Amino acid sequence: TWQLWGGAYFIMLSVQDGGTEKVYKLKVGTDTNFAVLSAANSTSTTAFDFAISGNYLFFGNGTDMWKYDGTTVTKWGIAKPAAAPTVTPGAGTLSPTSGYRYKVAFGTTTHVGDISDAALTTGAGTARKYTITGSTTSDGQVTRVYIYRTTDGGGTYFYVTDVAYSGSWTYDDTTTDVALSTILAPDKAQNQPPVASRGTTFFANRLWTHTGDTVYFSNFEEQHTGP
Repeated sequence: TWQLWGGAYFIMLSVQDGGTEKVYKLKVGTDTNFAVLSAANSTSTTAFDFAISGNYLFFGNGTDMWKYDGTTVTKWGIAKPAAAPTVTPGAGTLSPTSGYRYKVAFGTTTHVGDISDAALTTGAGTARKYTITGSTTSDGQVTRVYIYRTTDGGGTYFYVTDVAYSGSWTYDDTTTDVALSTILAPDKAQNQPPVASRGTTFFANRLWTHTGDTVYFSNFEEQHTGP
């Protein structure tokens, strides 16, 4: 059982049905019968383990890893873009003496996914803007692309902006170094989705799972930005 911050109360079942594991939910006071969360159907016969963190229910069974907000089932975590972003110079107002580097991450309005590899440095330039574009994703939960950049010649990636994602995206960067946010990009692999694992539980402000004799846990105080 679990409860949303807004008060809605749910009973969840993990049931082997038709030869594979399925998740059913009953919203108390609203649903008259249990209903299958078809988006969370598994190809495995292993039961799901459930844990609550924030305003979400997380569950996995060693094959499939999901989260549920009481309305929609989505993947647990957002994968990194397939490639580093593409950076194309054009006429603008920036004049770097050494150059900038960029990274991006897919996300939502409340979640930043795994960070991409870094684009090659732009090199020096005069009176330029830099058009950033890059990989797409089939993950239906993604609605934003988060863009991070170094200062001129720097090595630390700072948040520039996030732009809407609806199958494609682009951004023209004319941000001066002093106008960059102080928000840091996630470290490499810091926001990666969990490996397929079992035993989902919440303890000490972290989600924990295991596969075989390996234990995994989510970030907490070491998190720069993200989920």
